[in-house]
Amino acid sequence: MMTAEQIKHLIPQGEATTVQFKVRSEDAYKMGVEMVAFSNTQGGMLIIGVDDKTGIVSGLSFEEIQQTNALFVNAASENVKPAIIIATETVNIDGQNVIVATIPKGKDKPYKDNKGIIWVKNGSGKRKVFSNAELRVMMQSCGSLSADCDSVEGTSYKDISEPILKNFLYERYTEECKRAGIANDTVLDRDYYINSPIRLFIFDNRIEIHSPGILPDGVTEESIKHGISVPRNKLLFENAKDILPYTGIGSGIMRAMQSYDKISFENDFVREEFITTLKREEIPDEMIIHKSNEDMNDAEKFDINDNTPKNSGVNTGFERANMENERVNRFFERVNIKNERLRNELVQIYSFIERNPLVKIDTIEKFNKKSNATNRRYLKMLKDNELIEYFGSDKTGGYRIVTM
Repeated sequence: MMTAEQIKHLIPQGEATTVQFKVRSEDAYKMGVEMVAFSNTQGGMLIIGVDDKTGIVSGLSFEEIQQTNALFVNAASENVKPAIIIATETVNIDGQNVIVATIPKGKDKPYKDNKGIIWVKNGSGKRKVFSNAELRVMMQSCGSLSADCDSVEGTSYKDISEPILKNFLYERYTEECKRAGIANDTVLDRDYYINSPIRLFIFDNRIEIHSPGILPDGVTEESIKHGISVPRNKLLFENAKDILPYTGIGSGIMRAMQSYDKISFENDFVREEFITTLKREEIPDEMIIHKSNEDMNDAEKFDINDNTPKNSGVNTGFERANMENERVNRFFERVNIKNERLRNELVQIYSFIERNPLVKIDTIEKFNKKSNATNRRYLKMLKDNELIEYFGSDKTGGYRIVTM
């Protein structure tokens, strides 16, 4: 239940992905659109009685409270498909009554308005969804679509490998096969094709693994550290555990953190990807072995022309990270920044923007604890040298890295 103090704390922060303000609302369709966007994203609160432009509390009368509650019921049942269940409450803020409607994160995505339009939150605003790929991700996140149950275009039963199928069935039903006198004499020659957009970034102080898609509903960055797991592809999970090395569901991350505790996780809703970061331990400079190019083996050498590690097998994420680092280094050389503290602060801002596209200056201020004027000066230096850019409108836009 929300308190007056909690709402007072929210108001100065303005609207966000999970908070929306309105002075009044008399349109059930518009209300339904907001609910659809919340349900398809992270859920959130719709607060009626607060001006979204000024933050001024403009309380509702008894009659307005009754009308608004009826409007909420109508919007949730008639203007959101499938219908949703919401919770409303009236909170008194210094003698002014406001209504808080809590819209849960949906479990039957995608939700649509009564015109069939799918909406999702986009920062403090919202946008329509047209991409089939985005719809598949949305459905998969709530368990209504499983990739392993989907058909593969252009395939048929003729593409099934008989030796692999026989081996799978034998491993799956070993005891039954033994009792029936069936031996497994299948010789397998498996061929694995890796075709995944998983990206690997290698920096001086950390390694980042960016995996497409976010955690399934009900799973958080904290819960996975304690072994909580929800199989994303249930059919695949049920069968794979019988033919692949298996040590227990949800135990992988726990074992990894027992071996190396400098691992962090980020469930990035904006970019729809899950980021695993492995921080490097500090190594004294005297322990670092500096190799000349002649001392390196072929896998360590870099082509002077394209900066790509030969025979490395690392994907474009590695290449991009190195190209971006070189670009920042060239920037420092060009503007001749000798102050180490200033250099570090500029790199800090650049890296923060890289991890948080379309970030606003107030968020950067909270991150580095610097004044607005100082951050504007830093951002101007990065922007003038074409390392970052401001993209979008004043309300929904933000700073992002200029790609190569």
